[in-house]
Amino acid sequence: MSQMNARLIRLTRVAMATTSRVARVAARSRDRAQDLVEYGVAVALVAVVALGAIQMFGGGISALFTRLLARFSGIG
Repeated sequence: MSQMNARLIRLTRVAMATTSRVARVAARSRDRAQDLVEYGVAVALVAVVALGAIQMFGGGISALFTRLLARFSGIG
């Protein structure tokens, strides 16, 4: 009976250790997924700001490049 109890205790310890490892891996996986979502939101925000800036300043930037092109064309 004591050998059976000892085996049962060892088996219980292994099961608890395995469960603990699985829980730690799952927690890390959730943290990584949360990080990826946060990065995705940040990239989307930067894209929206960039599109807004292009809409606001697009005409001025185009005119600037047109003037630069005209100057460089006149040099050659």
